[in-house]
Amino acid sequence: MADRIGLNAGITDPRQKIVFHSCRHTFASRLVKNHTDIYVVKELLGHSELKQTSRYARNAPENLRDAVNSLSRGETNREGEGGIIPFQKLA
Repeated sequence: MADRIGLNAGITDPRQKIVFHSCRHTFASRLVKNHTDIYVVKELLGHSELKQTSRYARNAPENLRDAVNSLSRGETNREGEGGIIPFQKLA
């Protein structure tokens, strides 16, 4: 299909050609970069094992930094919650 609409015109290296998997990879990578839960990405891709999906998580190492920085901003990942998360002293 990509060849028929000219997306691969002039590309001779098969590693650079656009194929169906290119679209799946872009879809998954963008979800991960937008902080979509990896289990949600797994389900959307139809993977049976999280290990298959985890390769997309490596594409967004900045998510690790963002996760830590969110703590200093008092953010949570839970729907409808926000603000400062109070720390409780353990007995």
